[in-house]
Amino acid sequence: FISTRPKQWTKNLLIYLPLLFSVNESWQFSEITTFQPLFVKTSIIFIAFCMITGAVYIINDLLDIKNDKVHPVKNKRPIAANSLSPNFAVTAALILFGTGIIISYFVNIKVFTAFLFYIALMLTYSTLLKHHLYVDVISISLGFVIRALCGALAVNIPISNWLLICTGLGAFLIAISKRRAELVSSENQSRIQRPILAKYKIDKIDKVIPLVGFTTIIFYAVYTLSAVNLPENNLMLATVPFVGYGVFRYVWIVKVNNKGEHPEEIWFKDIHLLSTITLWVFCSLFVLVFGR
Repeated sequence: FISTRPKQWTKNLLIYLPLLFSVNESWQFSEITTFQPLFVKTSIIFIAFCMITGAVYIINDLLDIKNDKVHPVKNKRPIAANSLSPNFAVTAALILFGTGIIISYFVNIKVFTAFLFYIALMLTYSTLLKHHLYVDVISISLGFVIRALCGALAVNIPISNWLLICTGLGAFLIAISKRRAELVSSENQSRIQRPILAKYKIDKIDKVIPLVGFTTIIFYAVYTLSAVNLPENNLMLATVPFVGYGVFRYVWIVKVNNKGEHPEEIWFKDIHLLSTITLWVFCSLFVLVFGR
């Protein structure tokens, strides 16, 4: 259970995003009975995706066992600490993979295909892609896009390409910020913590982060104006300031406080960021309920 990294499951909450944005389109806010079956199906996919990502983390720990054993923090992970045998870990991973795939198949064939693509992407990442500069963070970003896509495919909700692009850019910002934080914390032992870190330079990353953050805000603004499934009165523009502040806050946390190595903790521990995310959700819901 520890090896599946439960804290990381918060990333899979992105699966619920299409359901939120389809209010008064695929389901009616005033009729809870139209929401319940879609919510149940989305939750099933969320659980199945947690199984898949948990299995990926186990496989990743097995492949990184040598590096993890000499890492000051990662050496406490069950596999690296020899508290979980590799054979049992492989068996657990296969069971999780199999269960998640079977669940996705019974939801629909599109979700099943997306699950297979995600597994193939992550296994390729664990064995090959994570050793290449910037390709590693792009691969991680694509994984977030697949999460959002799975949420839409699970309940046959149309999703804007602009929203998928914004999701990918936001994920890229988080991933590249994580690399920066790892570089800062590793000091002169970056190769031990993560071999690819030796190829990254903080000054280069510091130029990329603001550019990606600004681009994310611009594309989100374009999304609020261009997506065909949003209110024609452009009221969704009211949510842009929340996204803008959230991005700037995250960049500030990363560059000034030198954090970002554990983004799942930042989201819930920084009161400003948590409040901004909460307000963005409620503001979006308000616009979609009363603006459509």
